[in-house]
Amino acid sequence: MSETSSPDFRALLEDERQKLQSELEDAEAIGGLQPSAWRGESRARVPQLIDALDELEHALHKVDNGSYGRCEECGQPIAPERLEFSPAARFCVACAS
Repeated sequence: MSETSSPDFRALLEDERQKLQSELEDAEAIGGLQPSAWRGESRARVPQLIDALDELEHALHKVDNGSYGRCEECGQPIAPERLEFSPAARFCVACAS
């Protein structure tokens, strides 16, 4: 799907990855510097950030191998609107439901 493997989606994924990496660094730094309540919140957020980064890395790998924009369940194209909303989406709306 040439439309979804365009540099625009790659740029979107890379921008999101950079934001998440920055959030992860901040959460790890705050965890060591703030009172225990803040540390708890920061610590709780770290696994979520790591999971989101893993999903983005997976999506970038799919861009590289040409499979980005295809549902991992049914193989059909994922709507560009869904990818704009959730660039690391692995499934079309029907299969995600």
